[in-house]
Amino acid sequence: MIEVDIQKVIDENSVAVWFQPIISVQRQSIQIIEALARGIDPSSGEIIYPKELFAAAEEAGCRGKLERLCLENTLRNFSKLQQKMPKMILSINIGNPLIHYMDCADWLPKLTESYNINPNRIILEVLESAIAEVDTYRQFLQHNREKGFLLALDDVGSQYSGLIRMSEIKPDLIKIDRKLISGLHKEKWRMEVVRALTGLAHRTGALVVAEGVEEIEEALECLALDVDFQQGFLYSRAHSFESGTDPNCQKAYELIANKFRSHSDEILRRRHMHLSKNSISVDEIREVLEKVSYADMEAALYWLTEKYQNLQFIYLLNENGITITDTVGRTEQLTEQKRYIFHPAKKGENLSLKEYYLWLKSGNDSYVSDAYISSATGAECITHSCRFRSADGLSCICCLDVSLEEIKSEFSFID
Repeated sequence: MIEVDIQKVIDENSVAVWFQPIISVQRQSIQIIEALARGIDPSSGEIIYPKELFAAAEEAGCRGKLERLCLENTLRNFSKLQQKMPKMILSINIGNPLIHYMDCADWLPKLTESYNINPNRIILEVLESAIAEVDTYRQFLQHNREKGFLLALDDVGSQYSGLIRMSEIKPDLIKIDRKLISGLHKEKWRMEVVRALTGLAHRTGALVVAEGVEEIEEALECLALDVDFQQGFLYSRAHSFESGTDPNCQKAYELIANKFRSHSDEILRRRHMHLSKNSISVDEIREVLEKVSYADMEAALYWLTEKYQNLQFIYLLNENGITITDTVGRTEQLTEQKRYIFHPAKKGENLSLKEYYLWLKSGNDSYVSDAYISSATGAECITHSCRFRSADGLSCICCLDVSLEEIKSEFSFID
């Protein structure tokens, strides 16, 4: 480990700035570059990595001064790069020490102007875990947003306060932490958290960056989850960009694009075959049930679950939303542990607040829900409901819970 003479590093401006590309695989191009500072030992020429560099500055009480130096070097280098890559966007990390060191409200706009850089080309990354004084940060960010800078929330998902910070900062981008991206393709929970964060970001007007992408499978899953940008060693390590972009970066994102395209074609083909084989015909089910009297209804429900393999459950309601049969279907995926919290509705239960009942109650003839977690099994499903009249004249509502687990597995990048 290098013993850092931080004062000498600062005095001799012995700080190099490298850039790591942030990729849009959909557009097959580098859209953003993130600036990453490295110290250079003035005596030996060895690289001083950020952890040691900034720890030494913190201990010496000059971190704000060091961060100002890093920022100036970043803007100087980016100003030169813009001549070759005029559409490139720069992402820089802004922390508390720098904000406190620079006590003038307009220091950042003035600094970027001095290097002839448009603020619209700069993203200010705010580290979620480093926001100690929220009011100070909020004022700084709001002021600079008004000046044209873009805002990003970094390391989302690594701290407990991420959603709170999102609502406070209202970022233009969120960067999902490497801890969630690592092994993304292997674990459904990670996939669903990333899916939820991506959906939340998109609905609130933000784009999403996946940080630390190192495996092809992680990259493919990010694409499948509609993540906008990817960053990580799979594409490129940080480098100076003096001789242009890393040629291996283009090879990597073209490889991922081709794999995703070919794999998606195969998945869609398999999914179409699966749906053709196991599709639910509500009209056909209604036709069967209309020929059966109420006394024989449960036997008919059992027959239907055998006929349709992805029909998880089927049950009947009366006009008041009360179940008039037990729920018939497959309970094998319910573990002993889950049986007390997730369980199918029994005969006589009141389901009159369910959307699939209320929709029909308002005069519609049939209904299909969005995907949701079934209270019967804890698995993802959709519900079809329709009106029908039994052979002996009883007005009923048929509810069909269709499992999405098997269908979704046909459209997953998990092997």
